[in-house]
Amino acid sequence: MKKFRRRANGLHTIRAFLKPAHGSALPFDHDQVQEPHTALDQAFADLTADERLAVRFIIEPADAATVHDFRAQAERLWAERHALPDTLGGRIRHLGSSLWWGVRQRSSLSLLRLDAPAVEAKARAPLLTLQIHCWVQAATRDLAEGRMGWLRQGFDACASWRNWLRPREPWRRRRFDRCFDEERSWPGAQFVVSLDEACALTGLPRLVLATLSERQVWTRWSGGDGEAPHATGPHSSEGPGA
Repeated sequence: MKKFRRRANGLHTIRAFLKPAHGSALPFDHDQVQEPHTALDQAFADLTADERLAVRFIIEPADAATVHDFRAQAERLWAERHALPDTLGGRIRHLGSSLWWGVRQRSSLSLLRLDAPAVEAKARAPLLTLQIHCWVQAATRDLAEGRMGWLRQGFDACASWRNWLRPREPWRRRRFDRCFDEERSWPGAQFVVSLDEACALTGLPRLVLATLSERQVWTRWSGGDGEAPHATGPHSSEGPGA
């Protein structure tokens, strides 16, 4: 990574992490994604000697609190859609879920009500937490921004009017680089995905993700200086770009 990160000859570096535009609860449009690697492959194609790219996926099973959070949200939406407001059961369910979300609210319910069935379906699915870090270096700022744009477009196959990934630039750039060097998570970059969404966004095999039992890190690197592109991770032969 030291060689990859060097800032010789005034190379420009852009860093970003991707987060859902409308929160983790609203699902991504993954049903039509047939070849998850294809769009991302374009970002790594035809690189010049000065261009270096890396995309990192940090994935782990969602903890009990996160799962409870999602399912409590689905319960509240179900209650608001189906329970009669003048019944005791409806009032109890509504009150209980309201108290829960008063402590652990994650998204605007006014938006979620429009997509209640999709939110409920995602809450019932196996859940994972995901971080996506992007790192680009090029000879000029314009070239770096253009290549970062190609990287972002690599995830547009899962985008829809309901939800999509939006890039955010870390305000502490040197700290982000240290986290990248050490394969550590970045504060605030984590979001929740279903198993199907994780497959579509990362391109990792479903079996690998379905059997995930602990935090794992996969990184796809460009070559740079004539080196061949490669992927690193616990199953690099099955990882993105392999």
